[in-house]
Amino acid sequence: MWHGYTSMREEFVRPVGAQRQLARTAALFPNLSEFRADAGDDPAQIEAVIRRAGEEICREYGENDFGMERLNRSERAEAGIGELSKRQYNKRFRLLRRMEAKLARIVHEQRRREITMTGKGALAHTVPYEAFAADPGTAAFVAYLTARATMRSVFTNGTQRRPYDEVADALFQLLRAEPDRTNWYVVAHAHPTAEVLGHLSDEDIARLLVRWSLFLREVAEMLEDAWNRCRLERDTMIVRPGNDSSTWNQAAQAWSTARAHWFALIGELGEEDLLDRVCPGKVPRLMAADVAYWHRMSGGGLHPDTYVWAELPLPWEVLRGEAECPRSLVEMVCQRHGVDPVAGGWTAPRPTAEPARFRRTPELVHGVAVADPLMASALRSAGVFSGKGKRAAAQEWL
Repeated sequence: MWHGYTSMREEFVRPVGAQRQLARTAALFPNLSEFRADAGDDPAQIEAVIRRAGEEICREYGENDFGMERLNRSERAEAGIGELSKRQYNKRFRLLRRMEAKLARIVHEQRRREITMTGKGALAHTVPYEAFAADPGTAAFVAYLTARATMRSVFTNGTQRRPYDEVADALFQLLRAEPDRTNWYVVAHAHPTAEVLGHLSDEDIARLLVRWSLFLREVAEMLEDAWNRCRLERDTMIVRPGNDSSTWNQAAQAWSTARAHWFALIGELGEEDLLDRVCPGKVPRLMAADVAYWHRMSGGGLHPDTYVWAELPLPWEVLRGEAECPRSLVEMVCQRHGVDPVAGGWTAPRPTAEPARFRRTPELVHGVAVADPLMASALRSAGVFSGKGKRAAAQEWL
C-alpha cells in the first residue's frame, strides 16, 4: 500500500511565469521599483512593468516593429536618452518586445487552464472557501464529486467512469437528510440536478445562468480559434497531423459541462422556449486514430453524435447569431441519424443516471491503468505507452 502517494500530477498544469524576463528587466532598467514575488504570474503586474520600462526608452506599449518603431541616434538624443548606445537601446527594445509576447502566452495559458478546470469540475473551484467550508456535509460532497470529475481519462474504447458513484450518492443522501443546513447554492456549482436547483431562489439560478452563458461564449471563442488554426475532419473527428487535439478536447469538455449546466438552469427557470430559437449543439472530442481503429476492430464505429454534430451549424456561429439552430432543426437531424434528442442530451439535460459502482482510482501511465505507483513511475520514465521512442537504458531495464 502506498498511502497518500501517487505518481500522477495532482494539480492542473500552471503556465510558466515571466520571472526570468522580469529579472532581466531589473538588470537593464535599474530605475524600476522592485517586483513582488508573484509578479511573474500576474499579467497586470507584467504589463505595468513593460509600460514603465518602455517610458525609460520612450517606447509606447505595443510598438513592436523592430524596423519601423525604433528610435535612431538623433531621435534618442531628442528624447533625452542619447547616452544609450544603439546596441544598448536595441537590447532593451528587444527585451520589451519579447516580454509582450510572453505576456500574451501567459494570458492565453491561464485562460486555457481556467477553461480546463471548469470543464472538469464545473464552477466548484470558484466557490469562496468560507462558503465551501461553512457546512461539512456540503464540503464533503462537493470535494468528492469534484475530485472524481477531475480524474484523468482512461485509454479505452468504452465509456469513461461517471463521477457520480455510490460514495457520492451516499454523501448526497446526507445532504437530503439535512436540507436546511445544506448550502444548495454551493452544491449547484458542481451538481445542478432538478432536485438541487429546486432549493435555490430564482435570483441564485439567474446568477448561475449568467455565469454559464458568459463561459459558453468564452469556450466558443477557444473552439473557433482551434478550428481556424487547422480545420478538423468534421465527419469523423479523428485526429490528423497538425490538429491541436489537446486544446480542442479541453475546450470540448468545457463546452459539454457548460452546456449541461446551462440547459439545467434554463429548465428550472421554465424558459425552455428559448431553445426553440437557440439550441446550440454538442461538441465531440477528437479521437485518436488508434482508438478509432480499436472501435472498428471490436465491431463498433463512429458515435452517432458525430453525425449529428457534422450537420448542425458550428456552435460559435450560433452564439453570434450568424447561423440559426433552433430545437426543431436539432430534433430533425437527430431523427435522421437515429439519436434520441432528449436522452442524448441534444435538446434537454440528460436524465439522471444511477450511481456508478465505486472503484478505486488506478495509477495511469498515458491513460493505461497500472496497479503499483512505483511501477507507474518507472514505466512513465521509460516512455512506455507514450507512442514515442524509448531510451536504450529503459528498454534494457524492461
